Amino acid sequence: MSFNNRIRALYSLSVLSTSAFLLAKITRAEKDEANVRTQQPPSPRIAVVGGGIGGTSSAYFLRELFGEAAQIDVYEPGSIGGRVASILVGDRKYECGASIIHPRNKYMVQHAEKFGLKHRKDVTVLMGSYDGKEFVFEESSWGFITILKMLWQYGWRDLFGLQREVNKMLKSFDSIYDFQENGRCFTTVRDMMQAMGGDDFVRWTMSPADQVLREMKFSELFISQVVSLATRVNYGQEPNMEAFAAFVSLAGVQPGLWAVNGGNELLPQNFLAKSNSTVMNSTVTSITLHASNKLETNSTFSVTSSSEGNSQTHNYDMVIIATPLVSRISSIQFNGFPTPIGPYPGEYRSTVATFAKGTVNKEEFGKSKDEFIPGEILTTQEIPLGIRSVSKTFPIDFKGDSDKDNFVYKVFSTDVPTEKQMSQIFSSYSNDVYRAWLAYPYYRNVDIDTVAPFQLYPGLFYVNAIEWAASAMEMSAIGAKNSALLAKKHWSGGGEESVVVGSQKIEL
Repeated sequence: MSFNNRIRALYSLSVLSTSAFLLAKITRAEKDEANVRTQQPPSPRIAVVGGGIGGTSSAYFLRELFGEAAQIDVYEPGSIGGRVASILVGDRKYECGASIIHPRNKYMVQHAEKFGLKHRKDVTVLMGSYDGKEFVFEESSWGFITILKMLWQYGWRDLFGLQREVNKMLKSFDSIYDFQENGRCFTTVRDMMQAMGGDDFVRWTMSPADQVLREMKFSELFISQVVSLATRVNYGQEPNMEAFAAFVSLAGVQPGLWAVNGGNELLPQNFLAKSNSTVMNSTVTSITLHASNKLETNSTFSVTSSSEGNSQTHNYDMVIIATPLVSRISSIQFNGFPTPIGPYPGEYRSTVATFAKGTVNKEEFGKSKDEFIPGEILTTQEIPLGIRSVSKTFPIDFKGDSDKDNFVYKVFSTDVPTEKQMSQIFSSYSNDVYRAWLAYPYYRNVDIDTVAPFQLYPGLFYVNAIEWAASAMEMSAIGAKNSALLAKKHWSGGGEESVVVGSQKIEL
């Protein structure tokens, strides 16, 4: 080979080697840059706004999903538990918020057992349904007589038909636990309802219960005298409320209902304690987005809160909101987002729980002084007294038969009862106290295609979206688990094809 040819060969070899070296270097650099873009720090900082059952169970599920390294702060200016609370009457405490748990409420049942919480001892209180003039039905102390009376008055078809429909609904509802066990989560309420119960669940969230029940061939008498009891006492609303929430309220009158000994508020308290979160005793006033472009998936958020006039701001990678974002309840300002976030349409139903030690005025309810009056009076419709129910209730640490004289009466109404109303309800009373709540959504004309989604923005999630399907402790825990799963998916680079920002769907 000539000298020039050897030089050319060496030059070609050198170029090839250099090119391979540079190519390898560029490839490594691209991989390193991609890793920087896609890898998140191992320890996210997460804010949870709200210390009720939704917020505390969110913190608990986040800890399960992210491990001990995650920083989780729970913002709550009041007592832990929110609408799950007790009230002191005399020297004993009584449930004044969420008071019952269904045996098929998987999260409440499982975690009560995990936390070592016991079922409260039960006492039988006979029920009577009152239409404003007379009792249209009264239970007997003999169970089989009560069944015979109900069959005679309402017929087997309505009674067993309702049980069948509620059980069918619960069977479909149970699928949410399998979905969540397998990590499946939903960005909108419609998607969750569709996955659980198909078109029926979606339609029931937007259709009046009385209309749906008529389509199922239930009688007007049954709807007005039986279904109304459940919707009024559990949601303070008539059978023309949305059907899905009405079915949830009907499940709330099935056998096997229970409460936690020591108060249902022990559930959120234990969720919080087991989450090993930091409690921020302050009110969140604003949440600000920090992003370099329109939908940057690694955006961060600053949360500003106030306590006793002092303001503080902390930065987070994700935020979960577990308090209603409607105008009468929330005043949180959202800054820097590409589209407005909250307050959302809809209102919450006012409910007042009044407690008193006393004696029911039998004559006001159409009874003579010598006649028996039920310990639980449920109204079938609005009555002149302006109340929904008057029921014996027992202390949260009820000890059984030896303690059965330590009951008080709990009165549900829309407004605080006046002294005149209380004197009509009771022939004598003392120790009257009350708690007013915006307790649950007003389920009329709900459109789940326009209610707030579970994902308000990448990294910003909303537990209480689920309340526009139905409101209960278990529903809040399901919304919390869904939000925690969405947070995990977001942090892991879940590859969303689209997101809902405010009420607008944006393709990524």
